[in-house]
This record gives sequence, C-alpha cells and structure tokens, in this order.
Amino acid sequence: MSPQEDIKKGSIASLLQNTSCAELKHNYSCTPDTDVVSILHTLACKMMKLRLSYTKGLVKSVLLSLRCPCTEKLTREPNVKSNERRTATRRRRNEQNKKRRRETKTLCKAKAILSTMTECYEMLNTILMGT
Repeated sequence: MSPQEDIKKGSIASLLQNTSCAELKHNYSCTPDTDVVSILHTLACKMMKLRLSYTKGLVKSVLLSLRCPCTEKLTREPNVKSNERRTATRRRRNEQNKKRRRETKTLCKAKAILSTMTECYEMLNTILMGT
C-alpha cells in the first residue's frame, strides 16, 4: 500500500470509528484471473464520483499513473416538482439527518473502495514480482 493510500484510509477509518458500515455490494475484486488495471481504473473513477477531499489526491495519482481519465456520464435533471411539494418545516427537520446519513454512507463506500484498491495493488505487485 502506498503511503498516500495509507494516510487516506486512516483518515476515513478514523472518521468512521464509531460507525458500523454495512457490507456494501460491489462487483469489483482483484483475483489472478481479472484485469487488475481495469479494476483499479474503475475504482478510482468511482472514488472520484464520491467527491471526498480526503481521496482527491489519491484518485488523481492513480488516474495519472494509469494514463486514462474517467469518462463523463450525462447527469439527469433534478425533479423540481417533488421538492416544491414538501413543506418547509419538514425539510428543515430532516435536512441535517439526511446530510449526516449521506456523509456516513459516502465514507463507507470510500472505505470499501480503498480496501479493494489495496487488494488490487497487492495483486499487481505480486504479478510484477513474478515477471
């Protein structure tokens, strides 16, 4: 694991120390029969979409080393009508709880991605040592 990756993983882990992350389903794991570089690229792009300041440098470093940027997906327009129907009181009351839950979920996703990226780098190192 690179020192930068270790620092980022430590920061996210410390933020989540009093929170349990549910097992997140993701189909990316590094095994000897997978394309490790492709998976690293996909994970770096997923991490970039989380928009965490903790991982910005790591994502940039991985993408530069792979020499392959992430592709942009078109985003959908937000549905304004559903937001207009909510009352202001309810929105204010739920806003902080939603934000806290969203942040925790994002950090849990980042933790899972970092764990898989670590496995991929270890697999890549093993492959490179054999050649």
